[in-house]
Amino acid sequence: MQHRIPMQWVTCAAIALIASADAVIAPGQFVTHARAAQAQQPGEQRNGQRQEDPARRRERRERRAARGGERDNQNDSPPADALRQISELQEKTKNISWDQEAQFLHQAHANIFKANGWTSEPDQFALDLLHQITNVTPWNPKQREELFLNGVQTRLGLTADQRQLIADQMRQESMQFGMKHFRTMFPIVMEAIQTRLEQKPYTPEQVQKWSRDLRPVMDDAIATLQRTTSKLENTMTDQQRQRLRADMDALLKRHKDVEKMVERWQSGQWNPTDWGLDNDPIHAAAVNEWRAKEANRNALAAAAMASTGQEPKFDGSNESEWRKYVQWFIAHYKCDERQQSQAESILKSCEKEAADYIRSRGKDIEKAESMRTSAESPEKRKMAEDEVVRLRRPIAEMFERLKKRLDSQVLTSEQRKLIPSARPDPRAATTAQAAEPKN
Repeated sequence: MQHRIPMQWVTCAAIALIASADAVIAPGQFVTHARAAQAQQPGEQRNGQRQEDPARRRERRERRAARGGERDNQNDSPPADALRQISELQEKTKNISWDQEAQFLHQAHANIFKANGWTSEPDQFALDLLHQITNVTPWNPKQREELFLNGVQTRLGLTADQRQLIADQMRQESMQFGMKHFRTMFPIVMEAIQTRLEQKPYTPEQVQKWSRDLRPVMDDAIATLQRTTSKLENTMTDQQRQRLRADMDALLKRHKDVEKMVERWQSGQWNPTDWGLDNDPIHAAAVNEWRAKEANRNALAAAAMASTGQEPKFDGSNESEWRKYVQWFIAHYKCDERQQSQAESILKSCEKEAADYIRSRGKDIEKAESMRTSAESPEKRKMAEDEVVRLRRPIAEMFERLKKRLDSQVLTSEQRKLIPSARPDPRAATTAQAAEPKN
């Protein structure tokens, strides 16, 4: 059996979801920073000058701290034996088939985006670019960088000078970022790889510790990306700037979603599906256990809801809400395995229909939602809201067809008697919710 080592989750699972740029500078970047650390060892020559003695460096650091200057954290650079550690990592992973690993990561990434409702056109662009980059082994960061730059240049219509600007800025920022966080990230990489090589599942306790250690890394990563895009934006045309802002809005939404997940992980509430490991054999037992607990929670919630005679409200114009409805449907009507399979099949069929629509009108939806967010007057905001509602109405109508198909094709005559008497008006519910800003 091939050992599966999802390095992008390890280096920082959260960051991997926030932006595809991290895939460019992922594990292969460690080699660069390790070599930089090796070059800076005391007593070695660099640029014709002997490096400062460690005792003198400590003395200088203490003097600066006493003066209230910026703290010079000696842990903000790779250890002197970083190259040895890198060699050990490469040795452990040399028998890994990256082609197979990439396919596994593709499925995991797709699961993560789908589960979190990251289905907008900018989200799909980020996912597609992440897939392209994932096809290249992490030990070839130059090729990953080239793929990333090509994708961004085509996406934003960048000139050669703009492409060079973002390339130079990204390299500078990534070097500083990697040097600063090497000591935090690398041990987590090693621990995660060793766990996978031993065919052991990750535990909530491991992820809890990693999440706490990596939270500053995650915050620094988004700040780094914002600095890079800010400099690029100053050189852009209005059309380029509008596209960049739409992509950044989607990215920041993913970032906020990840922040919420990290809060759960830090409290020990992690499960393998959070990382898209739904079909990972190593995590099969943990996934099944989590799903059983989730089904029990849904059943309790459905029982409480049934006692009120009402159906919960779902935003049918937001296709990411559909799975939540199907989960409620299964729990409320106590569907057996055959019915659950039927419901899942109907959901997938409807999700495909929605995905086709979003591919054709996604840019228009994103433009309208962006205009709503940036509207400078109530009148312009109202116009933008009306346009969002109009564009998302077909999705809301698909949701109503989904519900009707579930009622007619899945439920027995006895189960249909349990259909809540007070169902929310789908037109009122979806219209009102579609008009709300998507945070």
